[in-house]
Amino acid sequence: MVLQDSVNELKHRRQLALQMGGPEGVARQRQRGKLLVRERIEALADARSFREIGVLAGSETYEDDKLVSFTPAAWIIGTCMLDGRKVVISCGDFTVRGGALSGGGGSSKSVYAQKVARSIGVRTISARSGHLS
Repeated sequence: MVLQDSVNELKHRRQLALQMGGPEGVARQRQRGKLLVRERIEALADARSFREIGVLAGSETYEDDKLVSFTPAAWIIGTCMLDGRKVVISCGDFTVRGGALSGGGGSSKSVYAQKVARSIGVRTISARSGHLS
């Protein structure tokens, strides 16, 4: 049962991470006419090629050994295909702390993206702006 509790918490944490900075942060991006981070990646990458790394990175709060809140890292990294070539992509999620790298593993994820790229012999790209042309 302990293992199942851990699996359930990981699933819950992933659900929270995919909510990004929450409804207010998402609404703020939408009001500014900007795409959300995963939408920017999907618009840039070859279809269905993005594989996210570190979706569970962030800052959590526990009460009595139970996860009560989770703020995901404000930086998304992963691999994808771009015009048929494999790349490591890193993007700021502006719904979480305005995309700031500080806190929740953001800066370490940015550095990690560079390490991943070097280790697999590919380039990194960044979709920093909320606009894609």
